[in-house]
Amino acid sequence: MASTLSEYLDSQDELVKEAALALPHQFSQCTYSLGPLRPSSRANTPEVQPDQKIPEKPLIDQSIEDQQSGNEIGGDAASETSSSGLPPPLITGDEYESFVCGSCTSRNPTLKRWAGTCGAMMVVRDTPSDPWRRLNGPSKVGAELIQIDDPQSATFVLGTKRPLSPSAGEGPETKRVKNISDETISTTPSCLAPDPVPLAQKIFAEMESRESAPSLGAGDVFFTLGFKERWCQCDLCFPPLKMEPYLLHDEETYEPPEDPDSGLSLEELGMRALSRLPRDKAIDGIHAFNEMRNDLVKFLRPFAQDGKVVNETDVRDFFASLKEAAKKGRE
Repeated sequence: MASTLSEYLDSQDELVKEAALALPHQFSQCTYSLGPLRPSSRANTPEVQPDQKIPEKPLIDQSIEDQQSGNEIGGDAASETSSSGLPPPLITGDEYESFVCGSCTSRNPTLKRWAGTCGAMMVVRDTPSDPWRRLNGPSKVGAELIQIDDPQSATFVLGTKRPLSPSAGEGPETKRVKNISDETISTTPSCLAPDPVPLAQKIFAEMESRESAPSLGAGDVFFTLGFKERWCQCDLCFPPLKMEPYLLHDEETYEPPEDPDSGLSLEELGMRALSRLPRDKAIDGIHAFNEMRNDLVKFLRPFAQDGKVVNETDVRDFFASLKEAAKKGRE
């Protein structure tokens, strides 16, 4: 595709800006000694560590791409299929605050009990042939609170009896009850955790049996906003949560230091590298650059005079001639 020099320079500037936004940080220091860290979500950076198991050829079905070449992306985000051929997600990123994988959930009894309840969503299916759906239990948590209509009745403490009604007071005198309200009574807090969801427990049972791959779900849990304040504080639920601090407290967010070279153009980076060279090598480099520039001007002058467009093959032929001349000069 033909383009002018100004258009080419503008496109290069856009590429430099995109690269600075994609990788704005400096990765010269290892963070292994810092322990578990929560990465910053300010920029969507891709996974930069290569995977040795990835084949050379891309896993893209060309037939699917051809079928979808005429698809138009509309504003209906709830359509049955997206432009990539996948259905819309059952749980979007805006609907949950934290994610715990099925492997970690299965090792924590408190997480297993809360999985699938209100605020602890899961992606499941009832049978292997059924479609996937979102499992999010009812908002009822723990035991129901008893509504007290008479405010005065709330002032009675354990160990006292309700006073007799006027009709009962007309009868014979009853025995006086000993008031033990001043005695200290030790009570343990009741468990306010929701009832376990049978389908979620069935999924974890499949994972623990290891006889076959889980077919009803992976056991992953998506916790909604404010889940750290909803935990039950009883002696049964709270100790397993203390083993995982990220379930109770916000994690420290780690952000790598800014890269001083981020956002600089290739010319600026080249001049910086040139300034770090020894004086004799820098002078030789400048002479070689000037010679290549003069040869390039001579090569492009006929195209400018005739109004011809410089193609990719012309540029490749030019640099091939330079390599051939340098090779003959060394001989």
